[in-house]
Amino acid sequence: MIPNIHIHERLMFERCQERQHAAAQQRMAAGLRRERYKLLRRFLANIAGVLVKLCTSLKQLEAHERQVTYDR
Repeated sequence: MIPNIHIHERLMFERCQERQHAAAQQRMAAGLRRERYKLLRRFLANIAGVLVKLCTSLKQLEAHERQVTYDR
């Protein structure tokens, strides 16, 4: 049992601060996870773009080689 209303108020205030701190930490951690996923998505998109360009240029090279072979 709490002997004094002032002690009770102080305990409730401290508990409220602890909860606010925990909520702020969770929001910060969620923001970091989102940022990590954004970076990963951007990285994968860049790799995909490079692979598409590589595939296109290989197809063009192959078509050019076929044309040269037919011309001979």
